[in-house]
Amino acid sequence: MTKSWKGSPPERCDVCATPVSTEFFDGRLRSGHWAYTCQACWRAYGVGRLGTGMGQHYVLSYQSAKWEKQE
Repeated sequence: MTKSWKGSPPERCDVCATPVSTEFFDGRLRSGHWAYTCQACWRAYGVGRLGTGMGQHYVLSYQSAKWEKQE
C-alpha cells in the first residue's frame, strides 16, 4: 500500500519560494530546521538522506490525484 500526504500540500518551497507543482520534500535541513523544499533546495540544504527523522519525498500521482511518498 502506498503512503500518501494527508494534509494540504505546501504551495511553495520554504527556502526559495518556487511553486510546488509535481514534487516536494518534507525534511530536515543541515541547519537543524525542518522545511518543505523543492528538489534543488533539498540537494543544496537537506541532510542528504531520507527516512524517519530525516525527511520524506512526495510526488504528485496523476492516476490517484494524491501526493505519494517515494521509497
